[in-house]
Amino acid sequence: LICLVPLIYFEIFKPLKLKLPMSGIFNGTFQLHRRFQDLSQKYGPVMLIPFGFGSFSVVVISSKEAAEEDLEVCSRPETVGSRIFSYHFKETRFAPDGEEWETSRNLALIEIFKTKTQSSVISERKRMTCSSRNSLNLLRHG
Repeated sequence: LICLVPLIYFEIFKPLKLKLPMSGIFNGTFQLHRRFQDLSQKYGPVMLIPFGFGSFSVVVISSKEAAEEDLEVCSRPETVGSRIFSYHFKETRFAPDGEEWETSRNLALIEIFKTKTQSSVISERKRMTCSSRNSLNLLRHG
């Protein structure tokens, strides 16, 4: 059932494929909010707009109801396994969206980007790179 919900959702609300890249659509306009309003009235509340020259696309959600539904559909499922491994959804990867998740994420980012952590990660990365290079040389030269 969980796997079918996204399929049904995207079948009902098919993303919009515009012919022009976003830079071509909005070139020279300063009232982007009005342009987005016109596009949402024409194509609906959920649009997939190519950005740049087709290198990547941006999903634009232009109504409160569509944003709430998107948040509901994209939230993490609460399974028995994730409950056990995440200490009742306290771990960042399994926590539901909200204030608790943001606090947990911010603490994780602070820990990751500490200077001491960065220096240990860099030295480990150098060690692994040398090890991989040596393994490849052994494979290449027999």
